[in-house]
Amino acid sequence: MISDPLVFAATSDIAGKMRGKAFPLSHVEKRSGRGVGWTPTNVQITCFDAIAESPFGALGDLLLVPDADTMATVDFDDAGPVERMAIGDITNLDGAPWACCTRSILKQALARLKRVAGLELIAAFEHEFQFRPTMTAPGQAYTLQGFTRRRAFAEALMAALAQAGLGPDTFMKEYGPDQYEITVTPTRGVTPADQAALLREITRMTAARVGEQATFAPILDPETSATACTST
Repeated sequence: MISDPLVFAATSDIAGKMRGKAFPLSHVEKRSGRGVGWTPTNVQITCFDAIAESPFGALGDLLLVPDADTMATVDFDDAGPVERMAIGDITNLDGAPWACCTRSILKQALARLKRVAGLELIAAFEHEFQFRPTMTAPGQAYTLQGFTRRRAFAEALMAALAQAGLGPDTFMKEYGPDQYEITVTPTRGVTPADQAALLREITRMTAARVGEQATFAPILDPETSATACTST
């Protein structure tokens, strides 16, 4: 089948979703400077696809400008399409940061931290997630047995993260049913947040490639343990 490779320009929003639009890979240089069209009201889309009340309505134009330094490419070598994505900043048409761009807000906060305290952020995240439906037998928390059950997935995920430019660190069977944890190495500035968003998406992609469904939902069953994301 004929194919024109695409790159997904993304913003990680306050609903915990990676939203955006795709453009041809051959246009990367142009789009890294000019961005793609975006609309203010998108910031109010909830995780349930409702649009919360806002002053924006259907009016206004913005730009979503992908940051070439965040470009992530993952080839699962399974005859499926290669995944390509880049996180970007939402700007006004004049290039100024948009007031509700989460990435720009973080950049501004980090700049203030550096200016006021002379400090630079170095961070990493521990991400817990679960497979749906949960089918793990009791007694597998932190065990080799629990790890081995998902070894093929874990090894594919580690390889995918490395391809995407993240530093895979550890993978383990967590406490809850079908609950696991993945960590990456520390990075500086806004990069830990970028990588946290990419890690969640790549984890879901990897699970889908092996016929599974991974979720980072805080809790699936009130009778079992919750799923967390811890920064270090």
